[in-house]
Amino acid sequence: MHLGFSNYLAKPVFPALLEEMLIRYIPENLIEEKNGKKVEKAFTVTRGSRKQKVRITVDSACDIPKDGLASMDVAVDFHYVLMDNGRFQDNREIFSRDLISYLEKHPDAKAVASSPNVEEYESFFSDALMSAENVIHISLASGVSESYSVACAAARSFSHVDVFDSQKFCGAMAIMVDKAARMAMNDKDVKEIMKVLEDTRESVSASFVIDKPDALYRSGWLTRPLWYIFRKFKLHPCLSMINNKLRVTHIFRGDTMNIYKKYIKRCLKGRKDIDEQCLYISYTSLTESTIDAVEEEALKYIPFKTIKRYHASAAIGATSGPGALGLMFDTVKGE
Repeated sequence: MHLGFSNYLAKPVFPALLEEMLIRYIPENLIEEKNGKKVEKAFTVTRGSRKQKVRITVDSACDIPKDGLASMDVAVDFHYVLMDNGRFQDNREIFSRDLISYLEKHPDAKAVASSPNVEEYESFFSDALMSAENVIHISLASGVSESYSVACAAARSFSHVDVFDSQKFCGAMAIMVDKAARMAMNDKDVKEIMKVLEDTRESVSASFVIDKPDALYRSGWLTRPLWYIFRKFKLHPCLSMINNKLRVTHIFRGDTMNIYKKYIKRCLKGRKDIDEQCLYISYTSLTESTIDAVEEEALKYIPFKTIKRYHASAAIGATSGPGALGLMFDTVKGE
């Protein structure tokens, strides 16, 4: 670029990127119509303007709603839910509330979360590179999904795509996305952003309490004997991501609202290392009044400045089932 070139394409060169670049710079009067249709310029970027240094992308399991992603200029690649009657795109063709309602009526129905395939990730990364020199993709934890390995396979077709294994899910991924997106908007480079992501992966906390164990059993996360015991004695497992593994870290007993209160107390009481800037609440099929009560209970222990509530994606709902509640927050050192 310092030698006077207007732009460049990094190897390997993909046809879609080459076509877009040619259309961008060739004068319109020299572009012929094809099949009676005028070839439109794919971008409104003016000649001489430069691409952003880094574009952040993320798997849909981060649970951030569309408007939130748009405000941070973050692109999302959608996971799928595999069911008996087809393959449905998460948060586009199927939503967790509808999925859970269906599964409650059809308890023997199949519902398994699935990542995009290599070709879909390649197309997604190709699109993202049209507006950026580099892409950092934040993936769902490799310990619970194949998405990281599939995205890495796709990234090998590019020289400017880095895939980051969040080793977390839901709101914990959202914390990483928020930090990375802010840095990208401030023109930080890949190395700087990746370092912050690595640090945040170690500091962020991610857990869920499960109301009913059926979805965990159906998804293969619980053996039949454990599923039977949980149902028989009305036990509610608390699942946490520890060292990239989903582990049962506590078991609660009681009615639903009481187990939420016990879970919140266990997560927050007496903690001096919690970052009070924001608490992320991820949930499936809970009422607004229930989430209000959860917020009120959380504020008894930590005076969070902001609380963000996210309805979990269908891919997460397929595993957690109805009534799941998760608290995600960052921690700070030296407290």
